[in-house]
Amino acid sequence: MAAMHAPAPVSGIRTIMGKAAIGLLGSSLVLVTMTAQTLPPVRVLETRTQGPRPADAEIVKTVRANINTEKYREVGVQVIRDSGGKPSHYLVYLHSKTSHRVEFAKIAVDEHFKVLSVQRNYALQEIDLKQQPGGAGARPGR
Repeated sequence: MAAMHAPAPVSGIRTIMGKAAIGLLGSSLVLVTMTAQTLPPVRVLETRTQGPRPADAEIVKTVRANINTEKYREVGVQVIRDSGGKPSHYLVYLHSKTSHRVEFAKIAVDEHFKVLSVQRNYALQEIDLKQQPGGAGARPGR
C-alpha cells in the first residue's frame, strides 16, 4: 500500500479571475472572498422619435457585449432613428467614475437591431441631437 502524502502548504493565497480562493497556510484552511467588480447600471433613455425596439434588457445586453463598462459610474443608451424612422444606432453615454465627464460611443445597428459596428470616442452628430426629447436645442443625456 502506497503512503499517502498531505498536500504541500501553499505559500500564499491565490485568486483566480477575481473569485474566492481556498488554500492551506500551514495547517489552517483559509477562505478568501474577493468582491467582484460590480458593473454600473445601464439606463435606457427615451428619444423624441419612438418606434418598435428590443426590450430594455436586450438593449442592455447588447451594450455590455460590445463595450467594456467596468470603468464607468453609469451608462445611458438611446435608440437613434434615421429620418425615415428606421433604427440607425445606439447612442451610448459613458459617465466616468473618476471625473465629471461623459464619453460617447455609437453602436450601429440594422433595422433588426443586429450590431454592424462599434465606434468609441464618438462625436455627436445632427441625427443624435434631433432625437433628444424636449425643445429643439435639447442637450443629450440626463
